[in-house]
Amino acid sequence: MENQLTKSDNQAINLMPIHLQKYALAKQGEVISKMSVKFAIKSIYEVLAKALVDSGQNKTYEKEKVELVILNISENVYQLICDKYKSLSINEFKLACLNGSIGEYGDYFGINLKTVSDWLKGYLNDENKKKAMAEWNRLLELVVIQPKTDAQKDEIIVNGCIHYFEQYKKSGLVKQLLIPVNSLCAVFYDNLKAKGLLIITKERKNELYDKALAEYKQDLEAKAKSRESSFKTSQIKPLLDSIVGNKNKTFANICKRMALIQYFDELIEMDQDLKDILIK
Repeated sequence: MENQLTKSDNQAINLMPIHLQKYALAKQGEVISKMSVKFAIKSIYEVLAKALVDSGQNKTYEKEKVELVILNISENVYQLICDKYKSLSINEFKLACLNGSIGEYGDYFGINLKTVSDWLKGYLNDENKKKAMAEWNRLLELVVIQPKTDAQKDEIIVNGCIHYFEQYKKSGLVKQLLIPVNSLCAVFYDNLKAKGLLIITKERKNELYDKALAEYKQDLEAKAKSRESSFKTSQIKPLLDSIVGNKNKTFANICKRMALIQYFDELIEMDQDLKDILIK
């Protein structure tokens, strides 16, 4: 049995802050307790073997002994998952082991049943995972918006904007991590602007344009240098040229995100609450 993400699920995930997306994406994939026993143990074995390699511990033991130990652990882990984590997908297990192997769930000593059990507990109690699930559910309301009235659509957007403002206000030094992707910021920006709340002077508009252009160029150049991307340096100039005449939506959304953050910062500086402004 495999968990499948719907089109709406994926649309909502794409709107989430980047560092939270992996927790939602991990829900997709085969559920371990529903796999055949042989395939489940093989899949668990492969994940644990990789975790051992990633941690560098595979160099400490003889290969044959390592394989036998991991196989025995895999069988016990399969039983543990069937008993306590029946809905866990193989992708969630991979993410739990990755996070655990880099120390996100505390110190560990070797790959053994206790270690994997601690990783699974750590994963299920991970604050980022909890935030990701909450954001996913919240954003699903936003993307499944077509059947709703204009008033209902506006209410969902307003509530989403208030939510992100409150998160941003509380977040201290990690503010930028809690800002959603540019396209969602643009939705909030357009809503506030239509209400006459977000007014940008010509001077500030020019300032935002220059900052957004610098960021956009940097992103394109990094993308062109990435080995994992098929994007080429020759594609940069046409994209920059398309900014003229507001033909480049990606660039426009960067500008709107920056303008929204400035507005949030101004409200915080003036000790004003967005909820009081929007909901009267």
